Amino acid sequence: MRKFVFFLATLGLMSLMAMAQAGAVDYPASTGPLTVSGTTVDAGGTVTVGGGGCAPGASTQITMELQVLTTVVADGAGSFSTAVTIPSATAPGAHTLVATCAGPNGGTVQLSSAITVAGSPLSALAFTGSNAGPLAGIAIAVIGVGILFVGVTRRRSMTDA
Repeated sequence: MRKFVFFLATLGLMSLMAMAQAGAVDYPASTGPLTVSGTTVDAGGTVTVGGGGCAPGASTQITMELQVLTTVVADGAGSFSTAVTIPSATAPGAHTLVATCAGPNGGTVQLSSAITVAGSPLSALAFTGSNAGPLAGIAIAVIGVGILFVGVTRRRSMTDA
């Protein structure tokens, strides 16, 4: 009986881990360069971005790591240019600005450019940890259920004897 309870607890934990979402984000492939007035900017600062290849009058979204910063309309030639303010809460380090618009042939056009948000050298270090908190909580809950099952089966075996 104990082996069966252990098997169920292990199976439940493995099922929960399989359902957990990965922390990685897939960025779409860029199809061209985005012109940026400067490659280094302070958080809260402003840069001018521009590009072309959009359908005339197409709405163009400027994003940074999937956060929409602004939207601009392409002119009659499919070009755009606008000032973009980098959010003041942006972490120092490398970031990517992406402009997405409808192309003249109905497809999607994506232009991108790397920028560096200024900050102290220590604050620009990469985060190398993991967000294992939710999985650790689930694991502790599954272990608790397993202990409860073992206690119940021991109580039953003591009363049967």
